[in-house]
Amino acid sequence: MIKPKHEAASALDEHVPANAFALRQFRDRMTAVLLRTGGGSVLLAILLIFLFLLYQVAPLFSRPSIEAVPVAAWADKHTPIYLSLDHHAGLAFTLDQGGQYRFITLDDGQQQRAGEISAHGAITALASAPKPGNLLAIGHDSGHITLVSEGHTQLPAEKDLLTPGNEWPLDRMSVRLGEGAVRALGLAQNDDTLSLVAQFDDQSYRLLRAGKSAGSDWWSLNQESGVSALPITGRAEAIYIDVTQRWLIILDADARFQLLDIAASPPARVETGHLFQGQGRLSASAILSGGLSLLAASDEGVLAQFFMANERGKASPQAVRLFAGRGPPSRHIEPFSSGKTFLSVDESGALQLYHATAQRQLLIKQGFAETPGLVALTPAGDHLLRVDSQGNPSLWRLHNPHPEVSWSALWGKVWYEGYAEPARVWQSSGYDAEFEPKFSLAPLAFGTLKAAFYTMVLAIPLALGGAVYTAYFMAPAMRRKVKPMIELMEALPTVVLGFLAALWLAPLFEAYLGAFLVLLPVLGATVLLMALLARVLPVERLQRSAQGWHSLLLIPPLLLASWACFSLNGRIEDVLFAGDARAWVSLQLGLDFSQRNAIVLGIALGMAVTPSIFSIAEDAIFSVPRHLSDGSLALGATPWQTLVGVVLPMASPGVFSGVMIGLGRAVGETMIMLMVTGNTPIMEINPLEGLRSLSASIAIEAPEVEPGATHYRVLFLAALVLFLFTFAVNTLAELVRQRLRLRFGAL
Repeated sequence: MIKPKHEAASALDEHVPANAFALRQFRDRMTAVLLRTGGGSVLLAILLIFLFLLYQVAPLFSRPSIEAVPVAAWADKHTPIYLSLDHHAGLAFTLDQGGQYRFITLDDGQQQRAGEISAHGAITALASAPKPGNLLAIGHDSGHITLVSEGHTQLPAEKDLLTPGNEWPLDRMSVRLGEGAVRALGLAQNDDTLSLVAQFDDQSYRLLRAGKSAGSDWWSLNQESGVSALPITGRAEAIYIDVTQRWLIILDADARFQLLDIAASPPARVETGHLFQGQGRLSASAILSGGLSLLAASDEGVLAQFFMANERGKASPQAVRLFAGRGPPSRHIEPFSSGKTFLSVDESGALQLYHATAQRQLLIKQGFAETPGLVALTPAGDHLLRVDSQGNPSLWRLHNPHPEVSWSALWGKVWYEGYAEPARVWQSSGYDAEFEPKFSLAPLAFGTLKAAFYTMVLAIPLALGGAVYTAYFMAPAMRRKVKPMIELMEALPTVVLGFLAALWLAPLFEAYLGAFLVLLPVLGATVLLMALLARVLPVERLQRSAQGWHSLLLIPPLLLASWACFSLNGRIEDVLFAGDARAWVSLQLGLDFSQRNAIVLGIALGMAVTPSIFSIAEDAIFSVPRHLSDGSLALGATPWQTLVGVVLPMASPGVFSGVMIGLGRAVGETMIMLMVTGNTPIMEINPLEGLRSLSASIAIEAPEVEPGATHYRVLFLAALVLFLFTFAVNTLAELVRQRLRLRFGAL
């Protein structure tokens, strides 16, 4: 009589010593504890990585803040018409209507230095060119114009103050360009050239060009050859010259503009029009940092950014962003010295902080300015000084670390200065402080997916085809040799694959492009031809003796076909591609060619991914119980019918897992991406163009970035996106694998 299973186990336990049984139970419990601890530790590590990435990224989307800082009342109370603030928010520079300047320390309100800008009368117009040199043009009622460069000298560190001082680049010389008082001024400069436009009482306009002699920091003016009259009239509310010193924009009180090309000889008017399509008068305006964009507000509450664009074949200031509409009109706009942040004070006294590129309102503070006054910012934009119409100062601290980040700037199209149209661009650094950072993650995410796509296009057929043949058709003796060799490829360092692909495969692909284009069809035709010969020729005995070894017979013909393609590359290009495969691809297919492209990347990265997919898929197919396939064959199914109807469905969970693991590696691979792609962050599906992936950007830029900066945190955001993408792929893979198990587990 056969005993039940539990009774048989009890009978065996009776013959086991008690201490040995207890030891076995202890080992079982410890093994279970260790397994649970290990699994839980892995999950905890993944969770901690996610939380750390989230911790680094969260400040990007924090709201800016503003708080009042105590400041002393000024001993010499006055009403300035110009105001500036030093780097440390400890020293203010003011200029009043009579031409008197003062340097005032904010902690005690005392004057450090005072004097007269010029002896040419009251001030009637001002214009500034903040970069470089803090140059200020001052117009007087006598018709004279004085240039002043505000200067500071560092005092000993313990005082933490700046010594006040001014420089007169014209050696206190003023110029007179027209008759009557100066009513409006426009000023722009770079390292070598200065342009100054002035409007006078008679509504005439004069343009002054100045340069610097070699090795000198002083402007050299020639009032005879450097001054020209401009072909415009009318009273100007504001005059602006762009940083290129080509375009001059004259704005009147009705928000009408006149655009002139002052680089032409003689200067010519190009376009006229209304900034707001005839709706509203001009309430405030300013030039955004960088000197390419105009900020303008109407008395109907519209606040917009304009920069030069070609419209209907003609240059014109075009509104590219709208920040506010139908609210209280702005009465003052103050751009930050660097970056694309600016503030606006509206008629209700509310302070609003904006970032132009991100098209984002950063902050709004009601009741900031109940009465008119002036506003000045430190060069870093971390402090704000306001002086009201009664001469009372107030100081504010701004916390605004990452203004250039918004969801639209990260993923949407943005119209950057100097671009013909909105675009998704990644360009995180530039050559000067006026550079407009471009932090769009879309090209990097697109490049990552593009790389994964072309990799899997090569790797999946190669790996799965090899796995099916090795596990199901190959002779056992051959399988024991081939499988370890393919799995050994997985240990090859990716840096070696990237090195070979970048320095050998990419130039070879360029030199033999015609051969590569016909190689795949030729190899496919060779395999079909060999299969046809095997069926036609009377080689039954050879077929029976070579069962499972057929792949060896294909190697010589495939190598011969490959050699023929590369040897006949010149003839192939002459016959099929009009003598030049690159030109044919460009002209006939409209595809640009780059030596380091997605096809080369797909080949190199495919060689790294294929062994992983092959090994897992081959094990899954080989592990299908033999009696299932034998039963199918016994019922009359062919080997291929058995493979498709029985073996592959049973192995599908493992096969799918192998594909997903390969996809995860393709997405996260760094070294091959770094060395083969050319690292061009463009959004082109063209397989002959390069790309840039999230992982490659992190590897390239992370060592050079400043900790805590916006760029630093955006790289962490790129890492978080990569983490979430791989997590989503793995989760989806597990769900599909479980469904496949449930569906085919009963076979």
